[in-house]
This record gives sequence, structure tokens and C-alpha cells, in this order.
Amino acid sequence: MPDDLWVMDTSSIIAVRRRPREEHAPVYAGMTRLAENGGLKFPRQVLGELERAHDGQPTDRPYLWVCEVRAHALANGPAMTTVKHVMDRAGDVVDHDKASGAEDADPYVIAVALELQRPDAVVRVVTEDQRNHQRKIALTTACGILGIPAVNLSAFLRMVGIEPPVGDART
Repeated sequence: MPDDLWVMDTSSIIAVRRRPREEHAPVYAGMTRLAENGGLKFPRQVLGELERAHDGQPTDRPYLWVCEVRAHALANGPAMTTVKHVMDRAGDVVDHDKASGAEDADPYVIAVALELQRPDAVVRVVTEDQRNHQRKIALTTACGILGIPAVNLSAFLRMVGIEPPVGDART
């Protein structure tokens, strides 16, 4: 069976906060194990987005988590030629009219996924960005254009065994 490789978007790392509080630690622990085993990656731009949003509080768990796992999960690259390919095919994954000059992680998430592809692995993007807008397509739409499967956090957690299926007696 091929290895599963996962590329996390900022939105899904933040989405852990929307889960019941008692699930936060086990979810982050499971994602940490996956990162330590090389199965979970994110581009440096995801870290950058979380740094910009970081409120300096010791309870900013998404930011603290990426800092904890970055030695294992921070992807090398991606190459600018790969990012250019993403932008040529699905450039409207970035809102070019947004006021902030900060770099959007979305094209880099896709580029990392493209670069991780290999015959013996299934590479998927994990994102909550599933809604197209007038000026920006969803990350899931851009992934579809480029042939990369994308799932939300809930599906990812089930697929990797962090969240048991409904009705499972595991605790």
C-alpha cells in the first residue's frame, strides 16, 4: 500500500480550535507523530501566516504547534518553478486585490504537494478552504485543477486514525 503524505494548510491547523477542547491535545499529539514520521508537511508560508496572526499569548496553540513540529514538518522549497506552474494553472487561488502584502500560503501548499508526489505515495492537501469567492477560488478547487486530492480536517483525522469513526468505542 502506498504511503500517505499530507500537506497542511493554515486553515486546518487553526480548525483544531473548533473541535471540543478535550480533543485538542490528542489531535495535536497525533499530528505531531505523523509529522515526526515524515507523513505531514507544510510550507514555510503556513508558518508565516500563523506568525502574523500570533497574538503573543501562550495559548495560541496552532502557532505553538507549528513551531514545535517545524523541524520535522517544514517542507523544503518548493521550487519557484513549481509555484509558477501552480500560479499559471490556478493563479486565482490568491486574492490579488487583498490589502495585505503578506504572502499567501495557498499556492505553496499546492506546490509542496506537487513536489512530494511519487509513484509509491498518495499526496493529499488538508484544508478548510472549500468555498469559491468572486475574486478567489478555494484551495480545494485549485487542488482539483492540478489533480491533487484535498480533504478537510475531519476527514484527515479519520483517515490517519486520530479520530475514530462514528460509533467506534475507542476513547
